[in-house]
Amino acid sequence: MTGCSAPSTKTVKLLGPAEPPAHRAAKALHVPQARAAPRFSILREREFGSVGDDSRLVPLILEAAGAIREAYRPFAPKSESRQASDTLVTKIVLGTFGCLPACDRYFLDGWKSAGLPYSYLNSRFVERILRFCRDHLAEFRDEQAQIERERSVRYPLMKLLDMHFWESGYELENHKSP
Repeated sequence: MTGCSAPSTKTVKLLGPAEPPAHRAAKALHVPQARAAPRFSILREREFGSVGDDSRLVPLILEAAGAIREAYRPFAPKSESRQASDTLVTKIVLGTFGCLPACDRYFLDGWKSAGLPYSYLNSRFVERILRFCRDHLAEFRDEQAQIERERSVRYPLMKLLDMHFWESGYELENHKSP
């Protein structure tokens, strides 16, 4: 894990310009509402993956993911599944609570290349994430401390896990032989 570098940041446009302003405003409301919900406060206050009893938070994390998915339901195209993708939901959970990695293409490619299974966001996947974090907690803590010393930024453990597997997936795709 040493040497894991943060991916370059890019602005991700989630809302198309053709959308009415009311739709853009409604989509933007779900994050503050989710953060303000008292039942989710522990997700902001605690670093998921850092203590032994974190598995008790798995149902709450999935509840938060479900609330985010529900908030996006009115905006999903009628021809699709009418729900936000795992990628979108986990990106919001990572940015809002810091308790899951963002399950985007590069993360999942890196995760799977390490022999770790993923089918969709569910309790088994979150438990796997937690187990991986616990098994490598000393390495994550070392990396966390190094980044904090060098850049004066403290990333949550799940962000570090996200960056580690994102980088692995990115490297796999961009260093393939033609």
